[in-house]
Parts: sequence; structure tokens; C-alpha cells
Amino acid sequence: MESTDTRPGTVLVVDDQKSSADLIRRWLEADGHTVLAVETGEAALEAVKASPPDLVLLDIMIPPPSGFEVCKQLKKDPATRHIPVLLMSGLQDPANWRRGLEVGAAEFLAKPLQGQDVRTRVWDHLERSRKR
Repeated sequence: MESTDTRPGTVLVVDDQKSSADLIRRWLEADGHTVLAVETGEAALEAVKASPPDLVLLDIMIPPPSGFEVCKQLKKDPATRHIPVLLMSGLQDPANWRRGLEVGAAEFLAKPLQGQDVRTRVWDHLERSRKR
């Protein structure tokens, strides 16, 4: 029987809306995760370089570079390509969802986010990542 790895992880939340990032932080910290929040694409790339997280929750509409570009850069770097990136957006355009998958995102979450959904998806992607 295969065991499941349910250790909390370190999650980088990238969202320029502080209220959204704070809400996500509360949800994930309630599950024991360590959460770091930044507001720009540049800050996200710097944070990942300084201390790679186990997972990135990344809004697509952030100050430069965009969430798409951040994801693309993370996935092209051998040191960070294994980190699951979950893109988030309030824009319900299927073209954005396709673009997210094209740049290497593991999943695309629609805003407004639902706490239980975010928590479940974070746990799921952490477990999948650790199995690899």
C-alpha cells in the first residue's frame, strides 16, 4: 500500500491584492503550511531564488513580470522546474487557462477563490510533487 505524504509545505503566494494574499495565508497557515507572500513578479523570482518553496500560488495579473512570465521562467530553470505553480485569475477567459498550461502551470484556479478548494488543491499538488 502506498503511503501519503501529508507534511505541510512552504508556499509562496504572489498577489498584488494584499487582502487576497492575506486570506490565502490564513487558509494555508491553518493547515500548518509556511506562507510567504509577495506582490510582484520580480519579487516572486527573487524569493524563489533565495529560498525555493514547495509550491507557488501565482496571480496572472501582477506588476511585471506577469504571472505567465514568472511561471515560464520558473519552468525553464532546471533548479525550479519541479515546483508546482498554480495560477490564479479573476478573468474567466479560456485563452488564459490554455496559456497558463502552455507556460507550465500545474493548474489554474478561478477567483474568487474558495478556501476549501484552495487548501485541497495545495495538499494534492504537494503530495504529487513529493512522489516524483
